[in-house]
Amino acid sequence: MKAKLTAKGIIKALIIGVALGVILKFFALQALYISSGSMKDTLLVGDYVITEKVSYYFTKPHRGDVVVFKMPDEEFGRRFGFFQTLYYRLRGYLVPQPGLYVKRVIGLPGEELEIRNGFLYINGRLKPNYLFGNIDIKETLIPKNSYFLIGENIDESRDSRSFGVINSDDIVGRVWFIYLSRAPDKCTRRGCGSELEPIDKRVALRNIPSGLKKSERYYICKICGKIYRHYYDVIPHPRWKFWEGYRWDRMFKKVR
Repeated sequence: MKAKLTAKGIIKALIIGVALGVILKFFALQALYISSGSMKDTLLVGDYVITEKVSYYFTKPHRGDVVVFKMPDEEFGRRFGFFQTLYYRLRGYLVPQPGLYVKRVIGLPGEELEIRNGFLYINGRLKPNYLFGNIDIKETLIPKNSYFLIGENIDESRDSRSFGVINSDDIVGRVWFIYLSRAPDKCTRRGCGSELEPIDKRVALRNIPSGLKKSERYYICKICGKIYRHYYDVIPHPRWKFWEGYRWDRMFKKVR
C-alpha cells in the first residue's frame, strides 16, 4: 500500500523539522561565521565553524579550549548602543544574535594568572605551551565560576584584557571543527587588490553616500580604506567557478 502525501503530513513534517532544528541549535550544535582575525592562525576570517554545546553539560572548560561566549553587556552596549543592544538581546531568544566572541581559555576559576614578556604563569608556574607576543598582564586572581580568555592574534583581539573574565554561564560551547572556509574578497580598486575585512555598520554608514542602498554587512579594504556593501558591491564568484575562493584544505579541520 502506497503512502499518500497530504498537506497535513507535509505541515507535520515541517513542524517536526523546525522543532528538531531549534532543539539542536539551543542545546547541541550551532554554526558560526568567523568575521575577525582575533584568533589567527587557528581560525581565519571566512571560516564557518560548528560549535558543540553538549560536552559542557557534563564537564567544565579546560585550559586551551577554543570557546564561544556571549559578549559582556558593557562591551555589547559600547558596540551597538542601548536600543540595538535591547533589540538584539530580545531577538537572541529566537534566532542567532550578534555579540558572540570566539577566544581561547587560558585561566581557570580560582587560579592566579600572570603573563610576563608573553609567557603564561599560573599560580607562579610557567606554562611553556602558551606564548602571547611580548604582552604583560599583572597577577590576576580569577573568581569562582569565571574564566580568562584571550585571542591568539594579540594586536587585534579584544578579550579578557579589555572586558575582564567571563562567567561560566556566558560560555555557549566549544568550537568543534571548520566545515567551510572561504577567503575574504579583495579590493577591486586598480593597483590595490588587498583583502577586505568586516567593518562596523554604523562606521560604514557614516562614510558612504546616503543615496546608495543599505546593506546588512559592510567591508573595508585594509590598504586603501574603500568601503564595500555586502551583495551590492562584493560580487560572489560566478556559478560556473563556484570553487574559486574556497580554502579546501581547511574544511572539516578539527579546532585545537
